[in-house]
Amino acid sequence: MRENISKLDNKIVSLVFIIPCLFLVGFMLYSIFSSPSKVELILKDELAQNVHGKVDSLYFDIQNHNVKFAVLRDHEEFAIFRNWERYIDIGDSISKNRNSLLLKVYKKNQAIITLDYKDNFKIAK
Repeated sequence: MRENISKLDNKIVSLVFIIPCLFLVGFMLYSIFSSPSKVELILKDELAQNVHGKVDSLYFDIQNHNVKFAVLRDHEEFAIFRNWERYIDIGDSISKNRNSLLLKVYKKNQAIITLDYKDNFKIAK
């Protein structure tokens, strides 16, 4: 007992399923190509950071992928990139201004090391 579906009904049912799928695919493509990249989002966060102080202690946060943190005298914590770990020691002063991608490390022996956040990310030129 099979009923025949009219051609009009068949087209309506097809459109009911196809149109939402097209909107979904369109939204996904729009999101992929128009949203900021992961690097852009990270750099935006780094630009907003304002850090100044003397390093009081260093520790590795095991629950945060074993990232090394510097604890400053005012108890502010500063995450240190892996390739920067050898440059920052206890007793050093660090300075990073808002809207800058440069971190200055003032060593105990009066040397100044400038570290650039751009070195940690692949940035298209």
